Amino acid sequence: MPIDNNGQSVQKNSQPTFVWQNSQILQQNQSNNFLIFVQQNNKTSTTNQQQQTVSEMLQNLKDVKLDTNSLNVCEPVSTRVEKPIMHEFSLTKEKKIPTLDKPYSTNTNVTQELFDGSAEDINAYLKGSKLEGMGQVFIDIQNKYHINALFLMGIAKVESGYGNQPKKSCKFNIVGAGGVYPKTYTDSINGLGRNLSKNYISSGLTTPSKIRNKYCKGNKTWPQKVSAEMNEIRNFLKKRYEL
Repeated sequence: MPIDNNGQSVQKNSQPTFVWQNSQILQQNQSNNFLIFVQQNNKTSTTNQQQQTVSEMLQNLKDVKLDTNSLNVCEPVSTRVEKPIMHEFSLTKEKKIPTLDKPYSTNTNVTQELFDGSAEDINAYLKGSKLEGMGQVFIDIQNKYHINALFLMGIAKVESGYGNQPKKSCKFNIVGAGGVYPKTYTDSINGLGRNLSKNYISSGLTTPSKIRNKYCKGNKTWPQKVSAEMNEIRNFLKKRYEL
């Protein structure tokens, strides 16, 4: 047990110490008697009025309930719960209607009048054929070689019925090209775009009629058939969008 300067035993304080604004309140329990010391602005007073005030302050402290949820404490990462970030977005995507007001002909410049529809539009038309789901391929080849996607489709239709009657030498040759053996439909369509760009478009052959003179001289109706298929797709999409 601690000893004071006079050699007297001093019982250790078992009660908590409270701080209230600028006042320091020390409460000690000694032989069931309570002594309350109040230090206010470095001045000590034990008047009855101040003792009553201190008692009220102590009672107020007892009535205080701390909200632990509002405390600024360091919480372990393992128990921390982050609030989800909410983003507003629309579940519906507005469809872009392709330009379909002008019909195609054998004199259509297939490098200037490009198809501005979507792969979804082409997929809707090719549904049930061997080329079902190849819409994005036609769009990609159009963008790569700057050749109308519907013109590429028209060639695939005339030369193989969209893969139903391919070249006997290669089932993936759907564009009528000689001496080539593509391994997939994508390779065949990409090869068509590359061939037209390198050997036709670069020489100024930019319409179905001009391309036919070199692509298939023996088939005089080839340009009409290709442009007719382009218009079939156009009419299908006009009905699709109720134009």
